[in-house]
Amino acid sequence: MHVKSLGLPLAPVVDWDIFEGDVRCAEVVDGSEASDLRIYDVTFPPGGRTPMHAHTVDQVLYIVSGHGFVQTEGGPERPVRTGDLVIIPAGERHAHGATEATEMCHLAVMTEGADVL
Repeated sequence: MHVKSLGLPLAPVVDWDIFEGDVRCAEVVDGSEASDLRIYDVTFPPGGRTPMHAHTVDQVLYIVSGHGFVQTEGGPERPVRTGDLVIIPAGERHAHGATEATEMCHLAVMTEGADVL
């Protein structure tokens, strides 16, 4: 068993093509710690988001704090808030992020091989 604190320090701002805005992201569990599982702590500033994208594996988002949205390609933005769980099937094009007025933090859970399409 391994216990990790996800509190301070804050994850660093990352310059990844998958994010728009000053998004903070840290991989908090990788395949060496939990078989083939990966978990990312992602914090979107107000207005921060992802563009439409898909993954080669299913993705689960657990909203830790704040308010945001999820959207499938061609569909409306759907609001999410603290405590919501979003399950995104492999290959489904989607976007997610914070509202224009509030920050949103989620844990993104995927298995190894989660390439972005």
